[in-house]
Amino acid sequence: MTLASSRRLLLPLVLSACCARPAAQKPAPEPPALPAVGDLGVQPANLDAQLTPYIEAIGGDRGEASRFHGYVLVAQHDQPIYARAFGLADRAASRAATADTTFRIGSVTKQFTAAAILKLEAAGKLSVNDTVATHLPSYPGPGKDVTIHQLLTHTAGLPNYTAMPAIEAKKNARLSTAELLALFQDLPLEFAPGSRFAYSNSGYAVLGAIIERVSGKRYAAYLRDELFAPAGMTRTAVDDAVGAPDRALGYKRAGEALVEADPIDLSVAFAAGAVRSTANDLVRWHRALAGDTILPATAREKLYRVERDGYAYGWVVQEVAGRHTVWHNGGIDGFRTMYWLVPDADLVVVVLGNVEEVNADPIGKAAVEAAFGATLEPPVSRKQGTLDPAIVARVVGTYAITDEGIAAVKQLGAPQELVDSIMTIEVTASSDGLSMKPNGQDAVNLTPVEGGAFFDEASGVELSFELPSAGPVTGVTLSQGPLRIRYSRRL
Repeated sequence: MTLASSRRLLLPLVLSACCARPAAQKPAPEPPALPAVGDLGVQPANLDAQLTPYIEAIGGDRGEASRFHGYVLVAQHDQPIYARAFGLADRAASRAATADTTFRIGSVTKQFTAAAILKLEAAGKLSVNDTVATHLPSYPGPGKDVTIHQLLTHTAGLPNYTAMPAIEAKKNARLSTAELLALFQDLPLEFAPGSRFAYSNSGYAVLGAIIERVSGKRYAAYLRDELFAPAGMTRTAVDDAVGAPDRALGYKRAGEALVEADPIDLSVAFAAGAVRSTANDLVRWHRALAGDTILPATAREKLYRVERDGYAYGWVVQEVAGRHTVWHNGGIDGFRTMYWLVPDADLVVVVLGNVEEVNADPIGKAAVEAAFGATLEPPVSRKQGTLDPAIVARVVGTYAITDEGIAAVKQLGAPQELVDSIMTIEVTASSDGLSMKPNGQDAVNLTPVEGGAFFDEASGVELSFELPSAGPVTGVTLSQGPLRIRYSRRL
C-alpha cells in the first residue's frame, strides 16, 4: 500500500429525494466582483513562462514512465492563472485530464477529516481535548487515553498501519471501520502521547471512527453533507468514482512502461486517504475555508495552528518565497497529489498526478515560487544505472549519523524530533536496488543510477558510497535537495 505520509524523508517539501418539488426561491444575488488576478505580488506571466518547462523537464530522457502525467491548476481569486494537462488520464481511451477530472488525492483527505472534527466541535458535540475513550468507549489498549488533538497533530504515538507489511494482503478487501481499527488498536504506543511527532495514518482512521460515532452518519455521508455540498464540490466524494465520466486511472512503472496501478479498496484508506476530487473542486474548497461556509473563524484558526514539526490539523505550515503558506501532499496507489495555499495572496496550487512514482511535491513548490517571480531551475534527472549485486552486498548494513551530519540537518532548521528520526539508517537489498529505512521513518526504495549511486526519484533521496578496494562500505552520504548527511557503518 502506498498511502504516503505528508513528509517524505527529512525535509518538508487527499450526495435529496429525486422527485420532490423544489420550493419557490428568490433569484440568487449577483456575487461580488472578484479582484483582478495579478495583485498581491502574484506574477501570472512568470508562472506561465517558468512552470511548463520545469514540468516538462521532469524525467529527462528516461522516457514516458518517468515523466509527470496529470493536471496542474494555479488559481488566484478563483480564476485560473495556469491550467494544463500533461500526459493522459486514461491511457486506453487516449484521454487527457481536465480541471474536472477526478483523481485520488490520498492524504490530502486529512484536511477534510480535520475540518469535520472541528465542525463537530463548533456544534458542541465534542472537544479536541476529549480522549478516544470518550467517544469510542470500547477502544482497547493505551490508545484509548490519547486525545483528539494528538490524533490530529500526529503526536498520539499510534503505530502507522499503512507501514505494516500485513496491510498489503488486505488492501483489496472491503473493511468496515471496526475491522480497520482492529489492525492496530491492540498494539502498544510508539512513544508517550504528546512527546513527539510521527506521521500516522492510524490516528486519522480513529478520527474517522469518532466522526461516525458522534455524527451518527457514515464518514462518507458526513463529509458529503457537511463539507462537500456546502462548498459546491459536486465531483468530490469518499469513493473511487467507478464508472463515472472524466475519471483518471492510476499507473505505476513496469520497467520503461506504464501499467495500471495495483488495485486498492478505499475503505482501507478511509479517513486518512479515501477522497477523490478535482482541480476545480479543490479551488472551491479553498474559497469555502476562506470564509464561514464550513467553519467559524475560531475553528479555522485551530486548523492552521502548528503543534510540532510544522504540522497543524491536517495541514503543514511553511514559509515559501517569503510567504506564509499551508499545504499537504498525498500518495496512494497510482496517484500523487500536492495541494498548496498562499492565503494572503488568495492563491491555490493543485497538482494531481496519476503515476505513483512521479513526485508531485516539487511541482507544487515550484508553482508557488514561480507565481511570486522566481526563476526555476529545471529538475535534474538521473540516468538509470546497472544493478551490481556485488556492490549491493558490500553496502548492506546499519549506519549511524556523524556529528557533521547532525550539524548539517540542524543548520537547515530541522527540529530535534526530526533529527532523532534519522539517527541511524538500515540499508538492505531489494529486488531492484536498495531499501533504506531511517530509524524513525518509513523505508525508501532506491534504484541504481549512472555514477554508482542509488536514487529515489519520488523523494529526491540519493545514497552514495565511498568504496574501499575490498570489503564492506564503511560510510555513506545521504543527499536530498540541499542536504548532505554523512553516516558511518555501525553494523
